[in-house]
Amino acid sequence: MRPVHTAGIEIGKLGPVLNLMYDVRFSDRQWGLRAVAGFDVDPYVNVYQAGAGIYYLIGKKKHSLETGIDFFYYAAEEVSDDQLALGFLFAVKDARSLYTSGNLGYRYTANKSIIRIGISQGYLFELKNYYTGAYISFAIKIGK
Repeated sequence: MRPVHTAGIEIGKLGPVLNLMYDVRFSDRQWGLRAVAGFDVDPYVNVYQAGAGIYYLIGKKKHSLETGIDFFYYAAEEVSDDQLALGFLFAVKDARSLYTSGNLGYRYTANKSIIRIGISQGYLFELKNYYTGAYISFAIKIGK
């Protein structure tokens, strides 16, 4: 069996950040790697992040418990604090830092796609604080 490659979108972790995601699960193994890069969807908070992670799947082929760890560079800047949009959803509005998170979630693997939903507990090094977030993602298989 060949490695399974997917590409898609993920929303979440430290707020409503929209990430482009690439995921590869190694052949006949439960291990995989992923890379993400994203930005926010709020006009009053500028957020950019990029990073990578490793995960391990526990369970059957289609339904799995996903555990993993991610490492990101996270940059956020609040550009207007007197507006109300989605800014209240961001745990961190002003930081430039390494962010690492442990993830625990559910992964459904269909023939041509995957869906992930879960929670993450992360640490933002600049602010020396822990943050809990949630995420959801959808990806389609690419390649053969």
